[in-house]
Amino acid sequence: MEREFRFVRGEAKMDGMTLWTVNGEPFDPDRIDANPQLGAVELWRIRGLNLEHPIHIHLAPFQVLTSGGGNGDAGPYNQGWKDTVSLDSGGEADS
Repeated sequence: MEREFRFVRGEAKMDGMTLWTVNGEPFDPDRIDANPQLGAVELWRIRGLNLEHPIHIHLAPFQVLTSGGGNGDAGPYNQGWKDTVSLDSGGEADS
């Protein structure tokens, strides 16, 4: 299974605050955006469209396969198991 997650800041507003969105939906810590089966292997493309920010995935360690637009290199800081990947503005990572 392959999934894409797009993180955008400023796509939505609530009570005058600029919100983060995930795939167009305002960030909600109570919402579950993926529920893979235990032991499943999935390819996730994580994209930061207008932000420079670390992206943290709760309770799901992952390995970064590529970063910076899929150039085939994960980079020296992305080796091994991770729970966070830092994205540049317009950056993406495959994990």
